[in-house]
Amino acid sequence: MACTAVPYRHRHLPGASSRQLMVKDGQHCRYTSSPTLPPSVESAKKTLRSMQRGAPEGASSKYGTPRLEYLQQLVTEFQQTVSEEAKEQIVAHLANFGYDPLNYDYLQHLHVQDLFLDCLTEPNEKLVEFAVGGISNCCPDPANAAVIVSSGGIPLLISCLSSPVENMVLSTVISLYYLCTLSTRKEILIPQVIEAIRAYAASVANCRFRNIATAFLGRYKLYLEERSSVKAGSWTKTAMP
Repeated sequence: MACTAVPYRHRHLPGASSRQLMVKDGQHCRYTSSPTLPPSVESAKKTLRSMQRGAPEGASSKYGTPRLEYLQQLVTEFQQTVSEEAKEQIVAHLANFGYDPLNYDYLQHLHVQDLFLDCLTEPNEKLVEFAVGGISNCCPDPANAAVIVSSGGIPLLISCLSSPVENMVLSTVISLYYLCTLSTRKEILIPQVIEAIRAYAASVANCRFRNIATAFLGRYKLYLEERSSVKAGSWTKTAMP
């Protein structure tokens, strides 16, 4: 069966809290969906295990489910289930697919990045943690990063820096590092972000966290040096006769 997707573009409410549940017309915000696909978390797990054993890209697994259709099943199940545990499992599976660049087109086609971002507004900390992990897996790709930025992901990610969950903060710093470009750095390299990263870097023993924090703070240092150079150049130019 061909997988037909119906695109959905989510909208973050201005000033929405990172833990505020977004609701539209009395229902959760929707993502790309295909109501003709019978969702099943258990069958999806079997498909994932098959793919992890090396099913060819784009081919059907031993369970007869092509990769795009499988991902569509996960997205559809996420929208339909009322089980928090099922949602956590689904988002964790989707996040794992973000590791492989071969899946980027599928994830973009299904607007999974939007799904991750909407999860950041949920009160379920596990769901938020898995969603941030998915974002950190996807955002090294410029196309994925552009979607996250244009969908208002930066302020949502920044709010995750206040989490007591170390792994969530680590994924957040990784995400912000890759999202930090010439066009976004004024929004990312702000005092509250720098202070939070410095505090974590000084208090945690996680070497991976220290490495990414050092890289992030190094980028901030270059930004400050560049700003100083620009200001000095402007002053010199103004002072010249």
